[in-house]
Amino acid sequence: MTPSRAQVARQGWGNRLNFQLSHGLRMTPDDIEEGNLILDGYIRYGVYNADSNANDSQNGGKAQGGSGGSTTKSGASGKSGGRS
Repeated sequence: MTPSRAQVARQGWGNRLNFQLSHGLRMTPDDIEEGNLILDGYIRYGVYNADSNANDSQNGGKAQGGSGGSTTKSGASGKSGGRS
């Protein structure tokens, strides 16, 4: 069974807000959309295991793996802080 975005966020980060913040995102519509893309990637590449409650005690409740090649607004915008 494929998990929902909410299940992945809850399982790995406790709730959606924690998920968003841990990826440098806010709770704005644009950032939620970006968060959905990240969650979809976690689901697509099997980072989240819906039947794996045993892993929770081993890794502190975090989803297995990392963001891989996903980009977030924190550092991936291509803007330089020194421009005027």
